[in-house]
Amino acid sequence: MPVSERREAPVAQQVPVVRLIGEYDVYSASALAEMLQPITGRGIVDLTAVRYLDSAGLAQLARLANRVGPHAVVLVAPNPQIRRVLALARFDRLFVVVDELDDARRVL
Repeated sequence: MPVSERREAPVAQQVPVVRLIGEYDVYSASALAEMLQPITGRGIVDLTAVRYLDSAGLAQLARLANRVGPHAVVLVAPNPQIRRVLALARFDRLFVVVDELDDARRVL
């Protein structure tokens, strides 16, 4: 019986995408930390549906950047209020911030 082998190019490495919805404050900070755990290297955090993000939520994002390294994670933040909070916190030093999920995938 003849033997054959089929090889395919490896599929591009998938990066985790964590989509956050709602409000993130001191009361939900531990839940946010748990949601961000799947990101162990490069990843995307989609803030499109986030309506509110306070310093406790920002602290969890900063911990993520410290854990995986600066600019390893892309934040998707089209909401002008959330983008302003990120800009005031100088998160451009820790993350790439884009408007669209497709842009985030291109960056990574």
